[in-house]
Amino acid sequence: MSLSHDREETETNRYWVSTDRSMSVCGYREKVNGKRIYAIWRDDAIPSNDCSLTPYEFAFVNSRFESPVLVDVITGGVYEIAKESWRREGITDRFFQIPVYDSPVLIAEKNIIFSPK
Repeated sequence: MSLSHDREETETNRYWVSTDRSMSVCGYREKVNGKRIYAIWRDDAIPSNDCSLTPYEFAFVNSRFESPVLVDVITGGVYEIAKESWRREGITDRFFQIPVYDSPVLIAEKNIIFSPK
């Protein structure tokens, strides 16, 4: 899956994260249906071979998730985000205990990851 093919980077990538550590959060939107993908990683140190995951909370404005999944880009694993691990509050989607390390993980709509082409 390419994040740039049929997708565009969002200019208004409004988010909140539960840490004062430096994080990269890049938002992308499907051109056709507006569904979102967020690429997230810790960027406060030089990447290493330490793959220890740290859980964080995130909030994304106007993300409109219906069935979000977590994708580990390194392992290729795709994991459903349990209903108790996220909720919608008005126009904001809040996620809890999302594991992040110094390589990208994605929060994406399930049908974007598993869409037939």
